[in-house]
This record gives sequence, C-alpha cells and structure tokens, in this order.
Amino acid sequence: MKTIGHYNRSTSNTNSLLRCRTGKAEGVVDCSAAQVAAWIKDFNSRENLRKSFESGLDVGRRLVDSKTNEITVAMVKKFPFPFRHREFKLRDVFKVEENGDCLIAIKSVNDIEVDYGASVGRTVLAQLTSFWRISNLPVRESGFQQCRITLLQHINAGGRIP
Repeated sequence: MKTIGHYNRSTSNTNSLLRCRTGKAEGVVDCSAAQVAAWIKDFNSRENLRKSFESGLDVGRRLVDSKTNEITVAMVKKFPFPFRHREFKLRDVFKVEENGDCLIAIKSVNDIEVDYGASVGRTVLAQLTSFWRISNLPVRESGFQQCRITLLQHINAGGRIP
C-alpha cells in the first residue's frame, strides 16, 4: 500500500505531550472486497492469535463481544523498554453496500473492562479511529478479481513517544 499523507501534532505544554498520527493509504490487491473484509474481520482467529503471540507483538488479546456486523476487541501491544505497553479497546462495525463495496469503521471505546487472564503489566490506553473502504474493480480479461483498499486512520498512542 502507498501512504498518501500524514501529519504529526504535539501540544506545546511538555507536561501533556500528545503524539497523534493521521494517515491515508491506498492499494490494489488480487482478491474480492468480500475476501479482504473477511480477513480483517477474522482478526481474532486462532491462527492470527498464534502468529501474534509467537512474534512477541501482543501481550494480551481478548474478543469482548461479537455480533453479525460488529466486533469489540481489546488488545495490548508490546512496546520496548522504557515505554509502557499500549492497550487498545476497539469496536469494529462492518457494512456491505448494494454495489458490493465493504465498509469497516473502527473506533476506540472506553466503556469496557477487560480481563486478559494474566498480568499484562502497566499500560497506557491508546485511541484509534479508522475507516476502510474496499471496492471491487472490474474483473480483468484473465478472470482475476481485484479490489481497491482505502484506509484512513488516526491514532493517539498516548504518553511520550519520540
């Protein structure tokens, strides 16, 4: 995927330094929009959880709630010393439009308490907002289906990160 643009904003008060990133990425992949949406929705599959823990990127992850078109998930991402791990509590909402485009909205939620089943150490609550639009492209002469993915995302990792 190609990053289109981003900005970095910090407050002038050094006691409440705030690091935010906003970005846009676009790309074309060789599968249908429904397959990409299913892959994103399958974020908490056993295979993805296994890979995440083996790579050491996740300290803890829990599926809090799951409905037909909505998932609430909580996870703790590992950060190197001296930074604290970042906790994300996210609600993902999926929609398929009449033309076959898939829309996914992801927003941080703070109204849930999560038991990871083990100690995850001291964490900082991070905030994330993102929007995915996955659009099918016309089928090529070779018969391969492609789709265009557009991702808009804003993240506030919280705390002080250089």
